[in-house]
Amino acid sequence: MDAAIIIPPNEFRDETLSEIIIILNKWGVKPHIASYTSSVCTGYHGARFHPDLKADALNAHDFDALIIIDGPGFDQYQLNKYRPLFETIKEFAAKQKVVMGIGNAVEALAKSNIIKNVKIAYPESKNVADAVSLYSGVITRNRVEADKNVITATSYANTAEAVNRLLIALGAK
Repeated sequence: MDAAIIIPPNEFRDETLSEIIIILNKWGVKPHIASYTSSVCTGYHGARFHPDLKADALNAHDFDALIIIDGPGFDQYQLNKYRPLFETIKEFAAKQKVVMGIGNAVEALAKSNIIKNVKIAYPESKNVADAVSLYSGVITRNRVEADKNVITATSYANTAEAVNRLLIALGAK
């Protein structure tokens, strides 16, 4: 099994990415890091990752899941307004692949218009909450929510639980 993980070029939550990679590898799901740059990407705490793939070249047929990483860089690079990201998310959702967003990255799931009547983990950010409401997502009080093929987590602190739900959805656990 393979999971595509999209990160901003810089200022992503490197602790989120590192934890996801460790857990996926433990359960035999191969992580593939993608970004909108081919340069080395530096996380909020200084960890450096070289993307395996360009995010705008992802094909849903090649992966079982799509994970969008959170962090200040998500807002800084305005990925919450980036149409190619929305199209990638829509493609994965249309192919019934598991799509996961963490923290402020949940806004991209909302703006991709894949969350209508889908339960969404309680957002910490007003911008995310507004987007979820606008696109008819159902905000719950839970820190992690898995509904249909969409998994959301309130923040990086809920990463392990969200990845656990992803592994269950993939049948890897």
